[in-house]
Parts: sequence; C-alpha cells; structure tokens
Amino acid sequence: MEAKNYPQVYYPKFIEQFCHQYPFPKLPAIPEKQDDRAQLPNEPMLAVKELPFPKHKVAALTRRLWRIWFLWLVGIVAGILLGVTFGLSFLAILSLTGAYCCLMAALYVWVRADYARVRVRYQLQLAEYKRKQLEERSAIAAKESIKAAKSRLGKPESEHGSLEQRFKTLRGLLRDRIQPLGISTAKQGISERQFGEYLQVYYENVMQGAEFETGKKWNYSADFLIWHPASGLGLDIEIDEPYVLLTKEPTHCLDRGGDRRRNQFFLQRGWIVVRFTERQVVEAPLSCCKAIAQVIAEVTGDRHYWKQLESVANLLPQKPWTVTEAKRMARNNYCLSYLKEEVGGVLRGKKGSLSILQKPKRGRK
Repeated sequence: MEAKNYPQVYYPKFIEQFCHQYPFPKLPAIPEKQDDRAQLPNEPMLAVKELPFPKHKVAALTRRLWRIWFLWLVGIVAGILLGVTFGLSFLAILSLTGAYCCLMAALYVWVRADYARVRVRYQLQLAEYKRKQLEERSAIAAKESIKAAKSRLGKPESEHGSLEQRFKTLRGLLRDRIQPLGISTAKQGISERQFGEYLQVYYENVMQGAEFETGKKWNYSADFLIWHPASGLGLDIEIDEPYVLLTKEPTHCLDRGGDRRRNQFFLQRGWIVVRFTERQVVEAPLSCCKAIAQVIAEVTGDRHYWKQLESVANLLPQKPWTVTEAKRMARNNYCLSYLKEEVGGVLRGKKGSLSILQKPKRGRK
C-alpha cells in the first residue's frame, strides 16, 4: 500500500476485485485546490446551541461574597474597639477575633461551594441539552433514511433489483469478517468524542473504541467502526495526529511501519480502513462524514448518506508526515493551530488535564 494524501482509504483485495467486476458510477472527485476555510460556513448546520449560563445567580453569589468580606473587616475592627472599651485582655480580644474569623471563613466557603453547585448543575443541564439536540437530529436523519429507502423501492424493478443483488453479493463476501471483542478501556481524545457526535447524526451504526484480538499480548482498538447494514460493509475509521501532546513523541509517521501493519490486520479481516488527520476532523467534521459516505456509495451503490451531505464542501487533502516533520511540528506546537482555544488553555496551564486531550497508545498502532 503506497503512501497517499489524507484521507487515506484502503480496501481489502476482494472488495477491489468486486468493484472492478461490478463497476458503479463514480461520485465527483475531491478537488485538488480549495480554500480550507471555505468549507467552514457549512458547519453551523450541525452546531449545537449553548444554553445561557445563569449569570444572574453568579452575580447574586458575588454580591454575597463582597458582603462577607465587608462584614469580616467591620467585625474585626468592631471587636477590637469593643474589647478595648470594656477593658478585655489582649488574649481575650485575640480569641474573640479568631472565633469571628472562623465563623466568617465558614460562611465564605459555603457561598463558594454554592457557586460550584451552580456551575455543576449548568454543565449537567448543558450536557442533557446537547444530547437531546443530537437525538433530534438523529431522528431527522433516520426519517430521511426511511424516506430514501421508500424512494428506492419505488424505482423501476430492474434498478432496485440490481442494487439488492449488489447488497446480496457483498454480504456473501463479508460473511467471514472478524467482529470486535467489545469496547476497549482506552481513553478517547477530545477530538474523537466531538467527531463521534457528528458520525452518530449521519450514520445509524457507529461503534467507538471497539477492541480486536490480535493473538498477541496487545490488542487493537479502532477509533470508530461504521456498518452499512444492507450490504454488511464495515469501515474502520482512524484519526491520526502527528505527535503525542503530552510527550511530543512522533506518531503515525510515513517512514514507520506501525500503521501499515495495523491497516493490513484490518484489511485481511474484511474491513475497509479510512484514515483522517486530527486537523481534518476538528476543522471539517462534516466534510469527513461526506468522505465516508462517498466510500460507502462507491462500493455499495447506496447514495443515501452521500445525498444528505452532497452540499457540504469536499474535504481538502493533507500530506502525511515523516518522523523529522513530526518532531518539527511538535516543537512548533502545531496541534494548537487547529485545536480550540479552551483546549489550548488546558495544554498551556493544566498538565494534569492532558490525559483527556490525547489518545494513549493502544497496542502497536
């Protein structure tokens, strides 16, 4: 398998032979030149609106904190003056002031905890809101899928029969395809979780972090698996980053053989392998979804998924990198050029949070 630009698509030999024996009209090719930012205006069609943060509650809590500080200072001064007025000893004044400070400190901590509870409730409500948004969009996509299926059934019998025969032939070829053991315990990167939300909107059968037995001490974990139910076609979707964020170690390099061995493992077991760069799935997730739909359409002949994304800009190709190039990218913090600002903030100031941003090594990738 020779090196090629991302997205990289690898087909099992029997799939290539099938497509050669039963050719299907190709979809429009990905243009070589295209403005990378030109495709971004298409993204808001899937954007999930943010719930407004309850600023009025925060403002009320802030006022309480200022009042506590004010009462704290006034109480200390008043306590000292009263102690001097009534002729209390220095130790008695110190004890009285200390007790008062402890009381106000407890009150301050309680109000601060109330603020934390407000933020936690907001985050839970926001997560639930996003989940419902995605469910609604998934329901819309499912309705479109049913509508498209009915449309196909309404076409002339010869055309419908040809598509059904193609599905039947593919199911026969794919009957021995290896299945995953289950879900891997490996942590998922933040870019993977975000891209997974897009995949679940447009594809009914998506599995994240599926684990495959290799017969060795380590197993493989697929970033995403997508099935085409009618034909049994399966795709292994991988997201490649040039280096590990935490250690700066080069990864997925052109002059290393780990990815080639991994690709061969899946190809020999009946899976199509599709590789994107992390930058592609972060900056143009819809275009990546369209590239997947194009693979499904050109192999199975089912253009339903592609038609949903037909108006989305085609994905710009990106060149693979060598070890030397990956090291240079790590020195220049290349990943920060496309990761979101909040992620950049974590990377710059919260090293303990890096584990949520970077995929750990999963066997030998």
